[in-house]
Amino acid sequence: MNQADTAWMLIATALVLLMTPALAFFYGGLARSKNSLNTMMMSFISLGVVGLAWALLGYSLAFTTGNAWLGDLSNALLKGVGLAYLWRETLVLLAMAVALLAASTYSFNERLES
Repeated sequence: MNQADTAWMLIATALVLLMTPALAFFYGGLARSKNSLNTMMMSFISLGVVGLAWALLGYSLAFTTGNAWLGDLSNALLKGVGLAYLWRETLVLLAMAVALLAASTYSFNERLES
């Protein structure tokens, strides 16, 4: 991949990462006022939980060779990720950003007693 492709992937990653807080504010606006902070905080907490899970296991399960459906754990804890191939690390960040966005869309909006 050339530098323009890598730059476009970095821009796309930044835009997807900006969508997560925007989605939290959107869901917070849809909820009743007493539940809006709870709804927004669940979206923000999912950033940390899913980001950590992606770094610990998700990268290895998604990008290593294994069977037809799932990779192995040979690159757990982001082992083998460096800046030798910037496009690969950009792809890893983009996949993590999409996973964060997907996790933040699931919320218990007004289903919990508060």
